[in-house]
Amino acid sequence: MVVAAFGGVVPAKKQRRENRLIDANRQQPSPAGPATEPLQNLRSISRHDFVLASRRHTMTIPANDNKPRLMTPKEAAAATTMSRVLLARMSKENRFPQPVQIGLKRIAYVRAEVEAWIENAIGARAAA
Repeated sequence: MVVAAFGGVVPAKKQRRENRLIDANRQQPSPAGPATEPLQNLRSISRHDFVLASRRHTMTIPANDNKPRLMTPKEAAAATTMSRVLLARMSKENRFPQPVQIGLKRIAYVRAEVEAWIENAIGARAAA
């Protein structure tokens, strides 16, 4: 047990953990130069944040990459900035491309049709 500055008692294990966090967050100049300075705070990044950051980089698709012919409703929603429910409703009203049934409970949109729909929406805005 360690007596804290405010007069309370802090368990030794918690105090050691706090000291480690303080040491990890201390800004010290890197001996290798500025190229490795971002690695100094690596210990303060949680595993969850690290996984999210690594996924963020793998989900970007370069323009010259071979894209799959079909896109999930989630991808179509992201491409159009509309919700999946709205896209389904618009498909039923023939205001959006019809999805392809690829399983009993699975649908997908044809990427070329969705991209053509987006281009038409942009063209209609320019014409108006």
